[in-house]
Amino acid sequence: MSIIKCILALFILSVSVFLLIFANLYDVNAENGDKIKNKVIEDTNSGNSKLDENQQDLFWFVQISDLHISKFKDPTRIDDFRKFCSEALDVIKPKVVIASGDLTDAKDTILGSDQYIEEWQAYYSALVDTGVFAKTKWLDLRGNHDNFNVPELHGKNDLFRNYSSQGRYHKKSYIQQITNNGATYNFVGLDCSIEPGSKRPYNFIGMIDDAELQHVKNIVEKNKADYTIWFAHYPTSTIMTPANHPNIKKFVGQFDNSILFIAGHLHTLGRLVNRMYTLHAEGFLELELGDFIRTRRFRIAAIDHGLLTIIDRPLDTYPIALITNPKNMLFNNPFKENINLIKESTHIRILAFSKSAITLCQIDIDDEGWKKCEQKNDNFFVVPWNPSKYISGKHKIKIHVVDANGGTFEDEHFFATDGTKISFDLLARFILMSDLTTVFQIGYIVALIVCSLPLLIFKIWQMLLKYRLIQKPKIQSAYSRRLVQKYVILCSINRIYFGLVIMLIWTTLGPWSFHEILDGYRGYIFLWGIFVKGQFVPGTLTYWYGIHQLAWFQFPLTIILAGVVKRSFNRCVTGQKPEENFLKVIKSNLPFLALIIAEILLAIFYLIQNGLIAFLIAPLRVWSLIYSIYLFYQAHYKIPESCFKSSVRIFIEDEPKQS
Repeated sequence: MSIIKCILALFILSVSVFLLIFANLYDVNAENGDKIKNKVIEDTNSGNSKLDENQQDLFWFVQISDLHISKFKDPTRIDDFRKFCSEALDVIKPKVVIASGDLTDAKDTILGSDQYIEEWQAYYSALVDTGVFAKTKWLDLRGNHDNFNVPELHGKNDLFRNYSSQGRYHKKSYIQQITNNGATYNFVGLDCSIEPGSKRPYNFIGMIDDAELQHVKNIVEKNKADYTIWFAHYPTSTIMTPANHPNIKKFVGQFDNSILFIAGHLHTLGRLVNRMYTLHAEGFLELELGDFIRTRRFRIAAIDHGLLTIIDRPLDTYPIALITNPKNMLFNNPFKENINLIKESTHIRILAFSKSAITLCQIDIDDEGWKKCEQKNDNFFVVPWNPSKYISGKHKIKIHVVDANGGTFEDEHFFATDGTKISFDLLARFILMSDLTTVFQIGYIVALIVCSLPLLIFKIWQMLLKYRLIQKPKIQSAYSRRLVQKYVILCSINRIYFGLVIMLIWTTLGPWSFHEILDGYRGYIFLWGIFVKGQFVPGTLTYWYGIHQLAWFQFPLTIILAGVVKRSFNRCVTGQKPEENFLKVIKSNLPFLALIIAEILLAIFYLIQNGLIAFLIAPLRVWSLIYSIYLFYQAHYKIPESCFKSSVRIFIEDEPKQS
C-alpha cells in the first residue's frame, strides 16, 4: 500500500538523518583540538615534569554529591555523612572537598517540597562537629533540592545562605584557588539555581543568566591558574544559557586550562549508567558522580603532573587505591594532557588510603607477574618500570593492596602510551553531550507528530473519498484494512475528531494549570514555560511531562476512540442498539477503563500536591480527564446514524456485490 510505504520511508529517512547528526555531534577527535590553545601541555613540558619516584606535582581532592539529608526519611544518611566527614576525610586527607549540591532533601513524606531548617542544621552541624573546616577546604553549592520553594536567593527561605560553608560568602558562583608544590588549581563553583526556585516537580533544569556568566568569566580571567576544575550540581546537558550566549560547554571550553567538569544531579539514572563520563570536543572531561543518598558513593580525583585520574568508591570500603601513572586510558585527554609523560616516566605511581597501615601494594601488567611497590610515605607508592615495553596498543594493569586490618583492594584498568583511545559508554555520551532541554523539545515534537499526523492524513483521505476525488484503495492486508477503516470512520465524526484535535492544541498552546508554584505565589504552567512572581521561567521538564501526556494518554485515547466509533458504525450498519448492560459495557471497554483509572490516580496525586482550588482549575490533568469521558460517551452512545452516511457510502455501498 503506497501511503504506508511512504510513511515507512519517511520514518527511515528521519532515523538516518538523526543518526548522522548523532555521529557528528558525539564524535570527539583530537584533531578538533588544534584550535584549542593547549597551555596545560606547554606548562607541563616546562620545569620538572618527570613522573618518577618523587611525589612532587601530585595533588588530589574529593567530591561528594546528592546527600539528600532528610528529616522524614532514612536517618542513616546523616550518620553516614558524619562518618564520611570524620573517618574518610581523616584517611584521605584531601586539600579540597567538593559537595556538589542537593545537600538536603527538602521533600516531605508525600509529594510536598520545602526548605526544612532541621535538615540544614543537621548538615552544617556535621561539618562543625567533625572539624571539617580545620582539615580541608569545603566547597559546597546549591542543588535543585536546596532551591525548592526559594522565592529569592539570599532571601528568608534560602537556608543555604546560613547553613553552608560558602553560602554566607557568595550569593551564587565563586572561585577557590589552591596552590600545591608550585602548581595553581582553580576550583570554579557554578551555581545554576533557577530564580525564583519553584517547588516540585518543575525545578529540575539549571539556568544561568547573562550577569552570572559575566561574573564567572571575570573571576576566572582574574585568577590565573595552571589547571581549572569546574563543579556544579547540574551536568552541562541540563544547564540552560541565554539565547545570545554559547552553551555552557563552549563557555567552559573557552578557558585554556579547563580540564574537568564534575557534577551530580542525575543519580546515574537509577544505576542505569554507573559511569556517566565523557570527553567534550571543547577540550575537557565531564564526570557525573553517583549519589550519596543510595550508593554512599564519593570520588577521589588526582592530578599527577597534569594527568587526571579518578576513582569512585562507596563509603567505608578500605583500602582504596588509584594508579596515577600509567593512568586509565578511558580518561585520556589529548586536548589538555601530555601523554608523552607516561612514555617518558620511570616509575608506576600509586595513591593508596586505608584506616590502618598498608602492608602490601603490588601491580601486574599484562599478566607478566606481580611486582611489589615501594612505600614512599603514608599514601604514595612507586615501582620502577620500562614503558618502552608497552609502546603500542592498550595494556592491562592490575593492582592488589592489603592493609593491617586484613582489608583488600583489587582493581584493573587499561592504559596506552601511544594515544590509543577507548570509547565512553554510548548512553553516557548522549546524556552528557546533548542539551536535554532540546532533547525534550524534539521528543515532544515527535510525540505531537505521531499523535496528529494520522488524524490529519486520514481526515484528508476521508474527505477525498467522501467527495469521490480518489478511488478507495485496494488493501490486501486484513489488519491494515481494519486499521484504515477505523481511522477513516473516526475522522468522519467531527464531534470526536475535533475533540481530539482540541486536546492536542490545548496541550501544546494552552495553560495546563494555575496553582501555587512558591509559597504565596501562584503561577501559570504552559508547555513552553512558567509565569510566576512576575517572571517567566522557560519550559524544560514541562516538555517531558508533555511527552508523557501525549504518549500515554492522548495516543492510546485516539486508538481506543477509533475502536469505539468503529463498533458504533457496525451497529449502525446492522441495526443493533448500543449495549445497555453496565457490566458488559465495562468488559468490552477495559482499555478505556484502565486509561481512565490511571488518569484518575494522577489527578488524585495532583490534588494532594496542589490543593483543591488548583485541582478544579487544571485543564491538563483534570479537565482533559472529564473531556475524554465525554468523548467516549459520545462515541459509544450519541453518534446519530446520519454521521455515518459518508462512511457507509465508502465502505458498504462501494463494496462489490457478491454473485
